Amino acid sequence: MKKQFKLGILTLFFVGVVILCLILKKIYILEIGILTLYLYGWLNFIYSKKKPIGFIIFWMSLLFFNLNKIFFDLFGIEKWDKMTWWINYTYSEKAKWYTLIIVFLALYSILFGGIVGDNRKKIFYKIKITKLTKNISFVLFLYSTLIFFLKTLAELRVISKLGYVSIYTGTLDQINYPIWYTGNSILIKLSFYTLLINKMKKKTFLVYSIIYLMLYFISSFKGQRVFFISELLIIIYLYIKIYCIKINFKFYLKYIIIFIGILFFIFFMETFRGNGTLGNLKIIERLNDYSSNLDIITLYLDFQDKGLRELNYFFAPITDGINNILNYSIFKEGYSEMYLKYRQELSIQLSAFLNKSLYLKGYGLGGNYLADIYSTFGIIGIFIINFIIGFLLFRDYIFFRSKYLIILYIFFFKKLIYAPRASLLFLPHEVLLIWIYIFILDFIGRRKKNVKINNKEFMSKQKFNI
Repeated sequence: MKKQFKLGILTLFFVGVVILCLILKKIYILEIGILTLYLYGWLNFIYSKKKPIGFIIFWMSLLFFNLNKIFFDLFGIEKWDKMTWWINYTYSEKAKWYTLIIVFLALYSILFGGIVGDNRKKIFYKIKITKLTKNISFVLFLYSTLIFFLKTLAELRVISKLGYVSIYTGTLDQINYPIWYTGNSILIKLSFYTLLINKMKKKTFLVYSIIYLMLYFISSFKGQRVFFISELLIIIYLYIKIYCIKINFKFYLKYIIIFIGILFFIFFMETFRGNGTLGNLKIIERLNDYSSNLDIITLYLDFQDKGLRELNYFFAPITDGINNILNYSIFKEGYSEMYLKYRQELSIQLSAFLNKSLYLKGYGLGGNYLADIYSTFGIIGIFIINFIIGFLLFRDYIFFRSKYLIILYIFFFKKLIYAPRASLLFLPHEVLLIWIYIFILDFIGRRKKNVKINNKEFMSKQKFNI
């Protein structure tokens, strides 16, 4: 099917839903429109010859963190009209309409950008790092895995005594670690991803990945299970892209099982944290709760003119990252009045504005990249930024041409997976450190190789002259 035809059908449907909403003024029409676009996204993936796996991972993330709440409301399973756990508040009808309009436009823009970016170009992954870079990265990986494991055990002991919220109250940052623990969080990523982008045997790739994921699985018992899930998904994504895994019925079956496993893992972690037992688990209720990040858009729309600070929320991850470096002692203390002055993320500001007592105890609402975009750029920004996301997800092969670009895309994609319940941007200091690390070691490695070649040529000439 030609791109122009697909774009035409998609745009006609979008305009048709808008006209119906204007005429009938029924909110369920917009919800049906969102459901239709979401299903169309799946069909577009299934019938696309390129099979953009990154797109479908992000598409599932949108469902899990945002769209389930809309679909449950549409089918009368769980009503979406108020919040009770953070504040007891009923949403205005206007805010609900605007929320659905933002989501509807976002889905349309992602699909539009995806269709424009879709092509049949194949990736022939040939990226290699020097032997020196590989050897040093291997040693650093072994060292950092041991330190990561020991540090995680120390943090788990604290959390078992003080509870999950000690992560956000600054308690964990007060632990005095030996000096050789310093910088381990970046060191393990630096060594692991440097090894991973070097095309190796599949079994070697899987061995490194299993070791790395086991560490994050243990770390997830601290409560931050999203880090384990995002690392798992990025490894699956890289494995499929680097080794050109065929997407067929077996593929769908295998990754449906993985998805169910992820859901079970999330439910298990909820149980581990003391929120119930697996026997009493209400799956629909939990899925509805997990998609409560949709409410961030609605709450922002209802409270933006009622005293909420006016900040550039979209760029907050970058400004907050810089503030964290410049004012580390304040950020180390965790959630506090002073911390609130330096943090500009919407999730922090909205949480404190609506219920400061819960915020100061270390709790929070979470975020939503759509709320960030709308608060800074308005409805036009929703279209443009989501168009770019869709385009990049379907044309991700451009990042697989360079070791530096693929490192950048790994960090961007990890952030994108989590964006429906957080922010989209990030401070790229870790990316820059890995770039510098690879550049220096590759440069030294190539110089050593050239010296050996020159020495061999010189010796062969000497023998010839003799």
